[in-house]
Amino acid sequence: MGVSRDLMSSAAAQRALDHGSDFVFVASGAVVHHDFPQRALADQAYETPRPPLPASFFRDQGRSPAFVDYLEESLAFVEAQ
Repeated sequence: MGVSRDLMSSAAAQRALDHGSDFVFVASGAVVHHDFPQRALADQAYETPRPPLPASFFRDQGRSPAFVDYLEESLAFVEAQ
């Protein structure tokens, strides 16, 4: 059984596993940082920044303008300007 919810930290993912999940989906955390799984595995205290974030945060990670627009319009991950 897997868990898919607002997993934005190593601790949240570990709690889901500790409570019986066989695996976790880290979609929200990975949207913010594409390398969220590596960061979470390397640092048990890792917590990704919570959206909404500036558009520049996503652009600086190499996200395309179309994807940043999607994050803003559909997911509300981008701060209003």
